[in-house]
Amino acid sequence: MTDLSKIYMPITADPFENSDSYTEIMPSAPLRPYIRCFWGTKRPVKQRSLGIVIPDTCMDIIFHFYEEGSTSFFCHIDETAHLPSSNRDTAEYSTFAVRFYPWSAAAFAKYPDMSIPTERPEDIFPNLTGRLYEAVSRESTLTGRSKAAEAVLYDLLRPENQSDDVMNALYLAIISGGNIKISDLAAYTALSPRTLQRKFALQTGMSPKVLCDLIRYQLLWQEIALGNGISILDAVEKYGYYDQSHLLGDFRKRHLMTPAEAVKYLHRSR
Repeated sequence: MTDLSKIYMPITADPFENSDSYTEIMPSAPLRPYIRCFWGTKRPVKQRSLGIVIPDTCMDIIFHFYEEGSTSFFCHIDETAHLPSSNRDTAEYSTFAVRFYPWSAAAFAKYPDMSIPTERPEDIFPNLTGRLYEAVSRESTLTGRSKAAEAVLYDLLRPENQSDDVMNALYLAIISGGNIKISDLAAYTALSPRTLQRKFALQTGMSPKVLCDLIRYQLLWQEIALGNGISILDAVEKYGYYDQSHLLGDFRKRHLMTPAEAVKYLHRSR
């Protein structure tokens, strides 16, 4: 099976951020097909406002550690961007999170069903959540927490939870730039569209159509953000938009701003 992480590396609205409030750490080689990154705070922070959160097609398990207790969240794949509200709590806290690729969270679930509508990670990952918490809560640095998390994740990794059909369909979706009909994905995997929909829901929590649209947006954003110099007109043709207006409307829906404004936001503090 193709390692999709070698052909698809989703990014945030600010992929270059490296601050006390947000830093990414890459996993070791054995986990790279499954874990996009670990991320969190370098030191305890308080009352901060997060930047824009765009659809990166990823899922996250997030822990916030306070002096007296902790909280945990599971974030499904977002379809649109949003601006998180400022944290009004005056207590200092640190954050540690695991970011999964759209296909990989199921590989760590006891009973993989990413369509469960919950923000409680223990509802989907009953074994992983508790063991992650125990391991990372003993560490005080982001690096230490990442290493502790790796040991837990590697021990609980179940690649067989990933459907070969979904992985093959995602491969075709990625190399097609997200511009592909669901009937073509179904034919490629020799499944009915309905069966493919069901398998996608279990592994990604999304329909093939929505995830393909998000992959197309992500690939476009990567070209824009990483300075590949693609023009809007060229992008319209490459990614199969009807016209320039269609591309700009779809991008604004996903990013809350135009491509030019997104680049300006990206370089706001540089």
